[in-house]
Amino acid sequence: MGIHVGCLAKRFGKAFAKAQFGDNWKVAIVLGTTLADMGEGQWKVRYDGDQEPTESARSHLIQVNQDQYGGDDDATEPETGAPTAADGDSPGAPLLSLHSPSHAQYK
Repeated sequence: MGIHVGCLAKRFGKAFAKAQFGDNWKVAIVLGTTLADMGEGQWKVRYDGDQEPTESARSHLIQVNQDQYGGDDDATEPETGAPTAADGDSPGAPLLSLHSPSHAQYK
């Protein structure tokens, strides 16, 4: 699939989000790339810095275009391209790439 996406860091748990993003934990976005549509609203995503892919709910993902991947602040829904604000948070939330450690240790 290869679609660049973001997911709110807090979706991986408060401990992970706070440890990685400090005061920005509520709005920080973890970036990744889709690998497969698993059906039933689930996508397999390899998040930046992770060795293993993770299944994420499509409703939790925002699409990030190539120019935005890595730092700009506008996001859209994967299927429609419409602007989105996940969970009511601003679509202008900082896009922070996760390089280490893996979020898996916080699950």
